[in-house]
Amino acid sequence: MEQFMEERVATGGGGRGSFLGLLALLVAANVPYWDRAVWPDRDTVNVFQVFYTFYNNWFWHGEFTRWFPYANCGIQADYWQWFNLTPAAYLAGVLGRLLRIQDVLGLFKFSILLEQMMMLYGMFRLCGRLFRH
Repeated sequence: MEQFMEERVATGGGGRGSFLGLLALLVAANVPYWDRAVWPDRDTVNVFQVFYTFYNNWFWHGEFTRWFPYANCGIQADYWQWFNLTPAAYLAGVLGRLLRIQDVLGLFKFSILLEQMMMLYGMFRLCGRLFRH
């Protein structure tokens, strides 16, 4: 085992090539979910509804949703925005608006892929620090 670790350290294993391989594996694992027939389920559909509402209101009317008139006899939307929309969702929304993308489900799936990529990068960096000699 020690010989393997010495070879890995000597050759610089676990660098950029490993991350790109993991990234390719992550994208390949998400390919089946990009089909139009695949719909979010359970908690994810609740987050998608918030993303859909905010993106459509911003895309078509140029403003953020401030009120949900049909939810719980009308409630403010800011809590749901803070609780459900991530930085990746905002980035996907901005890119969608700039590129005039009307496929909200595709943008939502893209935002989830961005979140997974950010998590993969963070875990890769953390493991690099934890398992360094």
